[in-house]
Amino acid sequence: MSRLSRIASACGIGCVATLLAFAYWWPAFRAVEATGFGDWQMIHHNWEVGLVAWTRHHELPLFDPYHCGGVTMLGNPESQVFSPLFALAFGLGTTLATKVFIALHTAAALLGSVHYARRVAGLSWPASTLSAVVFAGSGFFAWHLAGGHATFAPFAFLPWLHVALCAAEKSPRAAVLGGLLLALTIAEGGTYPFPYMLVSLGVAATSRSIASPESTPRILRGGLVMGLVSLGAAAFRIGPIRETLARLPRTIASADASSFADVWMMLTARDHDWGVPGHEFVWPEYCTYVGYGVLACVAVGALRGCRKTTRPLVVEHLVGALVAILLMQGNASGFHPWVLLRHLPVYDSLRVPSRFGVILTFHLGVVAGVGLDVLDARASRGGRRVARLAFATLTLVAIATDLVLVTRPIVDRWTYAPIDGTSIASTLRFRDSLSYGDVYASLPRRNEATTLCYVGGMNWVVSPAIRLGDVPQAWTQSVDASVRVVTRTPNHAVLHVTAPRATRVVLNQNFDPGFVPNYGRISNVDGLLGVDVPRGRRTLDVRFRPPSLAPSFAVTCVALLCSALVFARLRRWPTLADALEWTR
Repeated sequence: MSRLSRIASACGIGCVATLLAFAYWWPAFRAVEATGFGDWQMIHHNWEVGLVAWTRHHELPLFDPYHCGGVTMLGNPESQVFSPLFALAFGLGTTLATKVFIALHTAAALLGSVHYARRVAGLSWPASTLSAVVFAGSGFFAWHLAGGHATFAPFAFLPWLHVALCAAEKSPRAAVLGGLLLALTIAEGGTYPFPYMLVSLGVAATSRSIASPESTPRILRGGLVMGLVSLGAAAFRIGPIRETLARLPRTIASADASSFADVWMMLTARDHDWGVPGHEFVWPEYCTYVGYGVLACVAVGALRGCRKTTRPLVVEHLVGALVAILLMQGNASGFHPWVLLRHLPVYDSLRVPSRFGVILTFHLGVVAGVGLDVLDARASRGGRRVARLAFATLTLVAIATDLVLVTRPIVDRWTYAPIDGTSIASTLRFRDSLSYGDVYASLPRRNEATTLCYVGGMNWVVSPAIRLGDVPQAWTQSVDASVRVVTRTPNHAVLHVTAPRATRVVLNQNFDPGFVPNYGRISNVDGLLGVDVPRGRRTLDVRFRPPSLAPSFAVTCVALLCSALVFARLRRWPTLADALEWTR
């Protein structure tokens, strides 16, 4: 096949996957302006903060003054406004952009799974398609993306990362691309996808090293490059997030435990009550539906797929599936891997072990594909190619139909009110009451703020001294001094201050050490942002500029430049002879 033919084929497959993804999420697009339930109001709020900052105030969305009394946006690990796909919001608006965002990630999950199954696992087209359908169409993605866990969308990159890990043994370009995907995961707020997918990659690398000890140095080299590229390219987020977590640790207790019977229920229950007896979370946190048909194919793939040519592949994914199941069980015993994992940095801030179910669906999908190829070969033994294709197609269609029937009611939940920007306050004020489901996502567009917090896992500290209602948004602690707010944007405030002697100006928002005034120094006044200014009449300009902002962005620029150079110049890993040649 010529290069042009390969490109045309890839484009065709990409178009089909994209159409299938949008068809799957069609309920979200039926009412274009309707917003989602669950955590979507929080996610949508963050997207609105970014759009308002860019379009209304012409500044980067570094700070969110509209909720929790004012908190950092750049240092919030769950913010998604620094993803390249956020650009969709400028042309489509945030409501349609968020829906396109999840559909595109579903397409990426389908394409990645097909590519891995076809090129790495060597499965047939029907089996590769089955693998993709199991991963992208499982109950996990349906519940989490429909319920507002948009930060879980980067889990769609998991198959691509496994492709990159395999190819990185020989290709530095693959290692760079894998690292950039991990960096994109961080940019898209992947608080769970990034650490969970690292575990999956670590298990896969270990399995391959055990199966083929001579490949261990190549695996380690590729993994190291992926890690360095990801940390460097995502430094613009990692630095500010590290600052935020150092001041406000994201500490969360985790006590949930599941049995093997519970995991079986997660994979096979077509429906369930909202609550789950004996567990602390609701059913959407546990549903990982794939169905009995998929599990039957998995059983065949595990039992009959261990031929000499496919044994390493099947064993690798069975090991990955077993590790994922044990992690899903959480605190089932003191020796389960989840308990040990929680002792590591980052992992001690994660609380839901059942979310490893998405890793399980990837491994089950590959083994199910192996099983379908085995069944296909046995069912059509001695028969014609048409009969063989018909059997595989019918099996695939039956499983896909079952998944759609189960997940369609889940994804058809876009019933919340559209974003309301009919009334825009001239001055930012803190509302004394609001309904989360009705106006939370609309606050940035309406230029209104709240002390209500709805950010999973973050221990934001809201000042009890914040003044609610139609009151001055800045004041001084001296009777003979005065202050007037001239401009207020998400990132900075401009105030006219008249003070016959040194005084302290207080802004009606949470204190954050990232603010820098053009005069004086900041101070914490009962949790509010204070600025100690000298006497005189002056214009005070207070801007949000965290200390890590400039160096973090510089590291990201250097990392991206180095990645581009490596990608442009290196097709294979350099050898000792290459190194000697370069020194001449």
